[in-house]
Amino acid sequence: MLEKCRLDNNPNLPSRLHSIWLSDKESLNFWKEQVRECRKVVLFRVSITGELFKSSDSFIPNDELTTKEMYEASSIYWNPNFKEEDLCKAEYLFQGTVKVLKKINSK
Repeated sequence: MLEKCRLDNNPNLPSRLHSIWLSDKESLNFWKEQVRECRKVVLFRVSITGELFKSSDSFIPNDELTTKEMYEASSIYWNPNFKEEDLCKAEYLFQGTVKVLKKINSK
C-alpha cells in the first residue's frame, strides 16, 4: 500500500521498491539493530548526487490494518511530520549516483 499511495499521490518521490536506503548518524544504531541477524553488515560513508527523501520507520503502517486503512495511513509516511521520537528511526530513500568515501566500522 505504501507504493500504491506514493504512485497515486506523490509519484515524483523515490520508490521504496527501487531505491537505495540510507541512514544518518542519529538513526544508525536503530538500523544496525534491525539488520543484526544478517551474517555480515558492512557500512560505508557515502557522497550522493540525486533525489533524496526522508521519512521514518515510525510511519510505516501496521500490518494488521485493513487494506483501506493501510492505504490511508501510508500518506503519513510520504508526508512526514517528524517528532523527536521519529528521528531515531529515520530512513532515506535515494535514487541517483553514490560515491563510496570510506568503509566504516559496523560495530
